[in-house]
Amino acid sequence: MKTITPKERRQHLKLRTEFISEGEEEEIILRLKEKNDRTDGIYRRISEMLNDRRLCLTLNGNEHFISQSEILFFETEENRIAAHTASGMYYTHKKLYELERMLPATFIRVSKSCILNVSRIGYVNRNLTGASEVGFDGTRKKVFVSRIYFKILKDRLKEMR
Repeated sequence: MKTITPKERRQHLKLRTEFISEGEEEEIILRLKEKNDRTDGIYRRISEMLNDRRLCLTLNGNEHFISQSEILFFETEENRIAAHTASGMYYTHKKLYELERMLPATFIRVSKSCILNVSRIGYVNRNLTGASEVGFDGTRKKVFVSRIYFKILKDRLKEMR
């Protein structure tokens, strides 16, 4: 088995904060040499951070409003969809295909019954003959990525480097 981690050596970018006067519009400007997968990934992640919406999920009949960035993965479980966070599990009435359409690009389908949040991946144990295992930072939870979907996951992780 081969282990792939999203935390490889990265090129360094200069990060600068500039404070503005009252009444001026706040903005984020990216000054980059070229447009490529890496710069598209930076733009996408900033956009998703700024637009991090909360989902209404249920647990024991109570509604909970959970930030999308907290969700590790969604999976089909006994004819309903479970949303897993590092500390718990909630449920949604939406179908996986509906979630796929509404969630940001950090969420990708990795099997018929699972959508995961790529930004929360801690490790990937690739299995060349079967499903590969994905684990998440800060928890023991894991999911399996079918061979059919592995290339999509690999490409998305590459974008995030």
